[in-house]
Amino acid sequence: MVHDAVSQWTTTASTASDVVTCINSLVKELNELSPETIQNALLSSANVLFCTLTTAGGLSVKSTRPVNDLIIDEAAAATEPALYIPFSLSPKRLLIVGDPMQLPATVLSQRAERLGLSKSLHERLMYTCGHEHVMLGVQYRMKPEISLFPAHRFYQGKLENGENVER
Repeated sequence: MVHDAVSQWTTTASTASDVVTCINSLVKELNELSPETIQNALLSSANVLFCTLTTAGGLSVKSTRPVNDLIIDEAAAATEPALYIPFSLSPKRLLIVGDPMQLPATVLSQRAERLGLSKSLHERLMYTCGHEHVMLGVQYRMKPEISLFPAHRFYQGKLENGENVER
């Protein structure tokens, strides 16, 4: 509805006054819509969606169309049940990014930990199931003096420093 009005106004507005009138009409029309209607229209037309795992489980996101690609960052820090939340978006492909050596899943319940919920899906796929994974070999954040310890302790000396931190 708003899209049709914008198309009509852009073809008929010829003076500055016409443009102002069109914009005022569009603002009036938008103000009459509920926030949920606007949110649903934006979500259903989005090509890329960035959100937290928890937000992905919200009603508005769950009611969007299925996605082709799902990328989950900091996946090693999320518990396995939390990583299942965005699966409601029915992705065709999944890429999970994270480092279980850097930031493991946090579980406060001893019972949940005994049940194995302190291991993230990311960690389980990498180590238990042996799925293919790639380790990035260059770090760009820490000074070399600081990165020396994790490079040797966790990455068997395979972690190198980027040029930016070497300078």
